[in-house]
Amino acid sequence: MHVWSERGLCRGTAAFCFKLNNMDKLSHFDEQGQAHMVDVSGKTATRREAEASAFVSLSKEVLRALPDNPKGNPLEVARFAGIQAAKRTSDLIPMCHPLPLSFVDVSATVVEGGVAIRSVVATTSGTGVEMEALTAAAVAAQLCYGALGTDTGGSIRTPSSFCGTVGFKPTYGRVSNRNVIPLTWSLDHVGPITRSVEDTAIILNILAGYDALDLSSVNMPVEDYTKAIGMPVKGMRIGIPRASFYDKLDPDFAKTVEAAISS
Repeated sequence: MHVWSERGLCRGTAAFCFKLNNMDKLSHFDEQGQAHMVDVSGKTATRREAEASAFVSLSKEVLRALPDNPKGNPLEVARFAGIQAAKRTSDLIPMCHPLPLSFVDVSATVVEGGVAIRSVVATTSGTGVEMEALTAAAVAAQLCYGALGTDTGGSIRTPSSFCGTVGFKPTYGRVSNRNVIPLTWSLDHVGPITRSVEDTAIILNILAGYDALDLSSVNMPVEDYTKAIGMPVKGMRIGIPRASFYDKLDPDFAKTVEAAISS
């Protein structure tokens, strides 16, 4: 992944890097080693622009199938996700300054061997927008593996169903609720939102486990949730609660649900 800013160009493979002249000291740590936000109030507000790029390697089969995706153009989805991510960078990255962005653009272009992602972000402020450009490119390139959500009455599962992602509400007590602001103690759950069932299983392997500091946590061994990936489902029985859920259900939704069940 590459980033270009007023500081120059730096190329990184497994990590992000910048060309800085003075690296003797980390700017976001004080003398005691505690992280803090850098005070930029004394800096003059000037127009600043940063550009970042990423490349997603895809097979020829996937590239050919892109225009026929039944959920719409995935490249446009990636663009919009990247633009939105740039605007929310300070919420995503600790110690990052909230900036008044004057311009954000993300392009996703099909090229030989994959898709080239390019983001450009501009602001008039006392600090640069490199992190906003990197965030936009990273999200558009789907480098973000997943996210956490909390589910009391459907706040993981419902938005996932709207966005075509996988949202999973774990069994109560399987994932710690510690430090989560409660809505209803006995109904709150923490769970992953990802792009696939396999990604969900991988993240659940990390999240699951006993937390002695959480009264709702259950002390049970954690199994490997990825072991069942790819196993046949023939012979399994799935319960479908039709009462109340199907009352006054829109016919198009009902048709889609039935098609998913039959498949």
